[in-house]
Amino acid sequence: MMDKMIKFGFLYFQQNENAVALYRIGKYISADRPVFSLDQPRNMGLFHIRTNENCYEGSELKFRDLRNTGDELTLVYETADGALTATACFRLDAANRIISRKDRLRNNTDKALHILRFFSRMSFQSNDYEIYSQQSRWGLENQGSWQPLSAGRLELKSRRGRWTEGGTPFAAVRDAETANALAFHLIPNGDYTMRFSLPGYSTMKCPLILETGLDDERLDYVLEPGCEMEGTELLIQELPTREVYSGTAELHRYAYKNLIRKERPLPVVYNTWLDTMSRLDVPRLRRQLAAAKEAGCEVFVIDAGWYICHGHWEEKTDDAFFGNMKEFAAEVRNAGLKFGIWMEPEFFDSAAPVCKEHPEWFDPGEPVDGQLRMNFRHPEAKEFYYNMFAERIRRYDLDYIKIDMNSSLGIDLSGKELSFYLQSLHEIMTRLRNDFPETVLENCSSGAMRTTLGELPYYDQHFISDNGNVLDVLHITQGLLLRFPPGKVLRWLVIASGGNNELWGMNPEETVLQVQNATWKHYEETDLECGLLASMTGVLGFSGDLASFRTETLQKIRRYTDYYIANRASLQRSVCTLLTSPRSIDHRHGVMGFQFTDPETDKHFVFTFYRDCDGMAGTVFPLKGLAADKQYYAKRITFGNPDAAEESQDYTGAELCNDGLAITFQIEQHGDFKGILWEITPV
Repeated sequence: MMDKMIKFGFLYFQQNENAVALYRIGKYISADRPVFSLDQPRNMGLFHIRTNENCYEGSELKFRDLRNTGDELTLVYETADGALTATACFRLDAANRIISRKDRLRNNTDKALHILRFFSRMSFQSNDYEIYSQQSRWGLENQGSWQPLSAGRLELKSRRGRWTEGGTPFAAVRDAETANALAFHLIPNGDYTMRFSLPGYSTMKCPLILETGLDDERLDYVLEPGCEMEGTELLIQELPTREVYSGTAELHRYAYKNLIRKERPLPVVYNTWLDTMSRLDVPRLRRQLAAAKEAGCEVFVIDAGWYICHGHWEEKTDDAFFGNMKEFAAEVRNAGLKFGIWMEPEFFDSAAPVCKEHPEWFDPGEPVDGQLRMNFRHPEAKEFYYNMFAERIRRYDLDYIKIDMNSSLGIDLSGKELSFYLQSLHEIMTRLRNDFPETVLENCSSGAMRTTLGELPYYDQHFISDNGNVLDVLHITQGLLLRFPPGKVLRWLVIASGGNNELWGMNPEETVLQVQNATWKHYEETDLECGLLASMTGVLGFSGDLASFRTETLQKIRRYTDYYIANRASLQRSVCTLLTSPRSIDHRHGVMGFQFTDPETDKHFVFTFYRDCDGMAGTVFPLKGLAADKQYYAKRITFGNPDAAEESQDYTGAELCNDGLAITFQIEQHGDFKGILWEITPV
């Protein structure tokens, strides 16, 4: 039998009578070959499996079957001893040039096997490669860079249930010659590993191997006879160019189409946290409620401080609302806003009644930070967890729950690296969304420590960062948009009044203060319009001391909020093209550009942020995705600001894509960041 080439999207497989091997990944050559030899480094294969009895890779996995339906390709392998069947299922989204790979492993024996490693594998021929990866930690999320991998390995891992702490499950690869790059988006099903390695072989240059799966450091997954375990899903994306940000719009389209289960308008939220944090004073809350209404907010969310302890989600009777939060919720609704609360359900204080009444419902081992993790293998525990939400939703008629997660979950002593725990948690969240379809569920997770594509089906929106600094969050946004759709990202504009700027005597308006990071311990002045526009690059929200502002300032905020609400359907289903390269959070000058495109209406929003003391007169952004022969009307949105120049012009799509949109800056010597919004609509 002659070798046969099988093309599946941008993957090419080579098949002969004995084997199937991955030959090409886009324009990158694989290190695999269909004729395997045990003494060659190219003997890679599609899997790396280790059990308590054997290790399997390359020629130790025998090809058994291939099924190709055009948009789905399934490859089936069996270990040489017949103990296991490994299946790789590839699904193609041709329009967005993304292929999903998800593997399964079946135990064919009559005894339980301990799975110590189950990795999906892809390999690249010997060359000089660069890897793009992101560092992510509290307040400094999604900070990425390219780096050469010259020896050893680069490993991205989650930290005990916090899927984006330390690194994010996303990376890209390029070599020195190829005109484009490849991106890899891992969808966690537990604590994971994404590992790039260069195995040495004699004097030959090393091939590059990518392996992904449940973290193998402590994995001991007991696979019973006839049972299957699922691997970790991996999205493989062919980027249009060598730049890591060149494929954001395609990824966002893929996510909206394949990963989001429920679409609805997401509200403008005021959250109490970065006003006085967990100190809840009802008269002060009433002032914030009045200001939030004036500013155009639609939901008023009470953050931490209302409950007795974690796991005992009953109101305090000696503080906060003194047992009367239901009455305050009625005040919120009478003011025309909806009501929400904060909860952190995954942690149980050892003093909580349920921990004492049902110790068997909790995982054994040392508590993490003095708190316990529920064991969902007990159906009663799973039901209790569901009812923690359901009972509060019914009691307070909740329209919104902010769901937090401020610490790691600890070691999973079952050996399944939290995969069963996460599956159970997702089942509970699905049930809640089905039973309470009007209640918005926010994935906060300690300021974005679980902002992954895998969480998109289970929450309505996802918090971007506890960092409230406008410029910091714009840089955090650049990194996040490489791996996450913008319409599901909640933003906070955290502000308070600084009164009049008497020291300079130059500002006729109220001085606006923002936090420097995640508390008011340090703060600085900010440009209000810049902050409002920056917060529109996701789901608009507010925190801080809105009640400190003058009526005129709240009315200005309201103009922006009204514009956002009028356009939120477009903004929240938009895909985003980054018009400038992502920068480090320490980069405090220059220009940032974002093009939001509504695929339903062909409406575009171009957000530009710049520092006015840089001396730049303007910039030109070539836009993406406009129809070349269609007419568009472009105008600058001024929000009634008398200092903003009215600008508008008709263009063809070809002119906007080829010649670009010219954006004029104002020049000021005192170094503030400014924001500009252009709206482009088809004529």
